[in-house]
Amino acid sequence: PYALDGNVYGNTYSGNYLPDSTSSDFIWVYGDNGDEAHVRNGTYNWLADGAPYRICTNLIYFGGNASSTSTLKLHPGTQLYFEEDRSLTIGRNDSNEWGSIEADSVLFTAVDATWGGIYMTDYSRDESSYIDGSTIEKTIEKGIEIINSSPTISNNDIVDNLDMGIYVEGSGSNPQIINNNFSKNLRAMYINPSTSNYLVIGNTFTSNQYPLTFF
Repeated sequence: PYALDGNVYGNTYSGNYLPDSTSSDFIWVYGDNGDEAHVRNGTYNWLADGAPYRICTNLIYFGGNASSTSTLKLHPGTQLYFEEDRSLTIGRNDSNEWGSIEADSVLFTAVDATWGGIYMTDYSRDESSYIDGSTIEKTIEKGIEIINSSPTISNNDIVDNLDMGIYVEGSGSNPQIINNNFSKNLRAMYINPSTSNYLVIGNTFTSNQYPLTFF
């Protein structure tokens, strides 16, 4: 993924197959650090192309010091299909390893049944991290997990997650969760009482077993 930066676009994909005859019309994204891909420093632009990105590894975006950030910038129309248990982490829980995400009109979904979700750590850049106008679906547990961070999550469809759509924890978490549609999740949203300055407004809740929970 460190080689993806605005350089994959304008292609067409058709008639590509795996040995078992299932479609292989994907942009395959592999890691180089075992089950993880560490993407450090700078802004990485992923553009919508003629096929989804198939995420075969756990993606972690983080900078190397206090003044550097690794930003995943997902452009409108980009589709990310995650293999089972694979996830996206912004920032790394180690001193000064900062990351951010800028996602506009993106599909986050599973290749098959489920995937691991999006994890916003203590070391995500609050002022520049947002997910807007996107779909987050089919995670095994949490669609978006926010721990001591404050991204803006707005105008999204957060649907069909097996546990909760959004989970918020930590006194340093002050997210803005605005105008999202939560549908068909077991729990739409959990907000831990240690979180006090969040903004939750304009959201809709349909067909969730538990709409909104503070605990």
